[in-house]
Amino acid sequence: SAKNIRRAIDALVDVRALTTAEELTPLGHQLARLPLDVFLGKLILLGTVFKCLDMSITIGAILSSKSPFSAPWSQRAQADNARMAFRRADSDLLTIYNAYLAWKRVCQANGGGGKEFQFCRKNFLSQQTLANIEDLKGQL
Repeated sequence: SAKNIRRAIDALVDVRALTTAEELTPLGHQLARLPLDVFLGKLILLGTVFKCLDMSITIGAILSSKSPFSAPWSQRAQADNARMAFRRADSDLLTIYNAYLAWKRVCQANGGGGKEFQFCRKNFLSQQTLANIEDLKGQL
């Protein structure tokens, strides 16, 4: 519909892929070459420019996934306490990013020796979701 097209154009103007005259910008040319959503593409391009590509790809993968934090209702208080250990700057995104980095350190230190499962259980994290984030990172 015309309304959806207008929304899409407005979104492209918002990320500066199009000018207000609806012409493709240099950023828009770069984004058009990527097989990604424009917001995710811009995040990754800016990560390249600012030399923090791994972080931007990780954050992109996190944004494209569900939260790795999970807990039964009966253990919600313990799960909240575990989550607070990863909390930074009152940001859910940075909290998940820190949890992911901690999980990666455990994986690298133990070479798949089962410590990842214990880490995830102790911190109320889904090992499957963290592995999915890792897989998605590889695709990006």
